[in-house]
Amino acid sequence: MSNRLEAFDRAYQRGFRLIEADFEITPDGAIVLLHDWQGAYRYWFGRTEPLPHAEFMAARMRGGLTPMDFQALLAWLERHPDARVITDVKRDNLRVLAGLAQTERRHQFIPQVYSEQEIAPVRAMGFRDVIFTNYRAKLGRDELRRLDPALYAVTVPWREAADLDRRVFVHTVNSRPLHTWLVLRGIDGIYTDTLAP
Repeated sequence: MSNRLEAFDRAYQRGFRLIEADFEITPDGAIVLLHDWQGAYRYWFGRTEPLPHAEFMAARMRGGLTPMDFQALLAWLERHPDARVITDVKRDNLRVLAGLAQTERRHQFIPQVYSEQEIAPVRAMGFRDVIFTNYRAKLGRDELRRLDPALYAVTVPWREAADLDRRVFVHTVNSRPLHTWLVLRGIDGIYTDTLAP
């Protein structure tokens, strides 16, 4: 996802109520929605050096699209109270999540954590639902089964989703036949760039 305002609006219009967003930090410490300061930044903004917050928000995105920061996301969530955002924080996960936890829209965030050590601190921030995403930790099947049973879900690549005996989300699925096959196998949710609900 481009993390632009128009993408959120389109996802919502297509029926999505769980929307993953990528979070980065500007050089001056602001939270913005961006996949990374390398490839995605060059693609969407045509730049190579990270911009301070005000300049980031004023920059033109490819196609005239609208960049988003944390305040813009909170405003969008206020207009869409039935939507929730799954976080994908690229750097300083606990720091960014601590910022999200301070808002009255905290209940609309489902933070992803990337290690077992992050689960307790994120719960202590007051987040009800937490997703353990395995792409950094690369835990084995038995280790995933033993994780906190109160987790909202565990996210794994679709090829690794069998027999986890818990709520499982898989990434990234952009094929309808694959989606159907995964649903028939009992997968609870998918991350997708292109499929409608």
